Amino acid sequence: MTAMAKNSKNSLKPFTLLLAIMVLIGLGALLVYRFQSATILAPETGAYTGVGVPVNDPTLLDQFTKDSGEKPAIILDYIDWEWFPDFPTARMDKLTARGAYPLLTWEPWDSRADTKLQASYKLSKIIDGAHDTYISRWAQQMKKWDKPIMLRFAHEMNGDWYSRSEGVNGNVSGEYVKAYQHVHDIFTHEGANNVSWVWTPNIEEADSTPIGGLFPGDAYVDWVGLDGYNFGAVDGHSWRTFEQTFATSITTVRGISSKPFIIAETACGTVGGDKAAWITDFFARLTARPEIKAFVWFNYNKGIDYRIESSASAQAAYKAGIASNRWR
Repeated sequence: MTAMAKNSKNSLKPFTLLLAIMVLIGLGALLVYRFQSATILAPETGAYTGVGVPVNDPTLLDQFTKDSGEKPAIILDYIDWEWFPDFPTARMDKLTARGAYPLLTWEPWDSRADTKLQASYKLSKIIDGAHDTYISRWAQQMKKWDKPIMLRFAHEMNGDWYSRSEGVNGNVSGEYVKAYQHVHDIFTHEGANNVSWVWTPNIEEADSTPIGGLFPGDAYVDWVGLDGYNFGAVDGHSWRTFEQTFATSITTVRGISSKPFIIAETACGTVGGDKAAWITDFFARLTARPEIKAFVWFNYNKGIDYRIESSASAQAAYKAGIASNRWR
């Protein structure tokens, strides 16, 4: 090797070192973007798994992770306006410490009241600014917290079981969209860019409010989706498959928006059919619908036992279904 060649080779060493440093910085930036992006992005391949359990009991999250064989990427929680004057930072920290995105269902009502007729939580009150101080405080606190979070404001608005639904509590047509946009605009003004907005009506039923008139627009949502259950053959319901539960409503929502799609609440009861077979079919149907980028299993026993642990066969079916490489 000539002296010139040796010198040339030696002169490349600083450049090579600099290039390596730049690559490492770039990879680091990508990792920061993945976990601290202003918007929680849908995975490029596969989908997120999630669970809803009472988060004030961390042993339930531990037990679900053990029983399912999978650490959930999303953890569902519920907060109402009446009883939470401030953003529950410590509560959310416990969820992110598990490596999960919180899916915070933020409900403008008093969940402990025995009526949905709550004058202070009429949609017109939100639109007219009666709650602006509260909303701004939460936006500021969430911005300061500065971790990615999914915020599901006033979900299942197309039903008649909540005080924020149109046709209930003195609310009229068109007010839901205005209220949603008003709340979103305050967060935008406060710069709470770590919040990803999730819009999820209930699946369409014969007597529900048409979904199309309740959509606030793509500029106001980051994820869209649905809540839907197979209650089983109880309380006037009948056993229904995943397709019977969701197919029509998925088509409706997909006709409204192409934003990433989440099933934000789902589960299966135990009466009237084979729950383990339903769960097996559930995972097969999700795999056949790659547009579904996340789902959350509602692992509660509320008269109807939705838990995967309701039987050994149901738990085994869930564990087998979630073992696929599709799930994140």
